[in-house]
Amino acid sequence: MNLKKKIYFLHIPKTGGQFINKLLRSLVPEDQHLEQIQNFINQKDKSFLKKRFLSGHIPLKKFQHIANDFEERLIFTLIREPYDHLISHISWIRNLTQNSKRFYAHPKIVQDLAIKLEQINFENVSEVYDFVDQIDGYALAAFDNRQVRYFVDPPDNEWTNSSHKSEAIKMAEELSYVGLFETFENSIIEILIKLEVSADFSFDMKRVNTKNNKVIQNINDKPEIKKILSPLVCYDLKLYEKISCP
Repeated sequence: MNLKKKIYFLHIPKTGGQFINKLLRSLVPEDQHLEQIQNFINQKDKSFLKKRFLSGHIPLKKFQHIANDFEERLIFTLIREPYDHLISHISWIRNLTQNSKRFYAHPKIVQDLAIKLEQINFENVSEVYDFVDQIDGYALAAFDNRQVRYFVDPPDNEWTNSSHKSEAIKMAEELSYVGLFETFENSIIEILIKLEVSADFSFDMKRVNTKNNKVIQNINDKPEIKKILSPLVCYDLKLYEKISCP
């Protein structure tokens, strides 16, 4: 069954978004979907914004500003337990150094961060403390409460704050649906219900980053490191708590 409604999937990295993109692109004609729209927003021709299914790593507030049909679209996203999300994201960027093709496919700012991360032992208390204490630039934008940032889009060079958290929660509550990575299968089913479509698919295709070796194993067994990392997830935790326990 074809997707009739116009939608925007707010693709927060490391939340199973590639599975969702693959599933939903099968529900629209080939000329009616566009993913990775962050690669197109600076071009003069904005006609791509008329497509039925849009997906990308664009903060919700920024998409709201560029989409003339924002109010008409069903908008949904998935979020993830914040410590798990942070560790997965750090690991993914760090692991770029293990694959030259993937490494050089990214901008220099990402390459430089990957090299820096490779030099850090994230299971060493002192090194993790220095990482958080000295974080700035692209690393701050990438790792400071990244899920809240995907809603409210604060300046990259500023830490998120309580006002950003409150605004993100309000925006999340107004979306068509916010699912949880930890209940992925149920979240997919709920999304399809919201879209009023049925689809034949298998959850066997879910895992696409199985080689994302984690920089920290079993964070709950490392309370001191968990405490040091807490500024990077404190507001994401509030957002996650609100969505998972409404």
